[in-house]
Amino acid sequence: SSARRRATATSSGETASKIQVKAVLRTVEGGKTPTLRDISATSKNTLEGQAIPVYHPNAGMELPEKVLLDTPAYSQMRRDGAIGSVICSPTTMTMLINDRNPELDLFPEELALRDYDFNYEGFGNWAYTTAVGSAFGYSVSCHYSDLDFVRHELAAGRSVALSVRYSRNPS
Repeated sequence: SSARRRATATSSGETASKIQVKAVLRTVEGGKTPTLRDISATSKNTLEGQAIPVYHPNAGMELPEKVLLDTPAYSQMRRDGAIGSVICSPTTMTMLINDRNPELDLFPEELALRDYDFNYEGFGNWAYTTAVGSAFGYSVSCHYSDLDFVRHELAAGRSVALSVRYSRNPS
């Protein structure tokens, strides 16, 4: 199968208002019909001054001092040795999905097989990871957000995943 993606944007640099996705399914074996299991799209506004404001679903709510959720904890390093050190995104999504539906009892390797980005040649593409979560029927999104957003989500009883970049350089 092959897919062609096209986003439309104005020439003045405004944010795209539409996205068109087309999937073309082909088979090399006559009489067999290919199956499309998932198709996902993602976007990120990177234009200066056009950032999407952070949405606080419980704005004005008094936040508790502490929140303790029963989200399962998995170590990616205790997984398949061939990929364990590089499956942080699928491991994280597995924890979130299993938190919401323990009967699924998914393994990080299962999600990793659906999460691999062949262009990036890795598992760290959060657009792919959110698409995997969506394939299980959840509303999943990435936010470039702040600590208040995280605190609101936790106070509402929803586990949160963080992708953090850090440095020893204080500037």
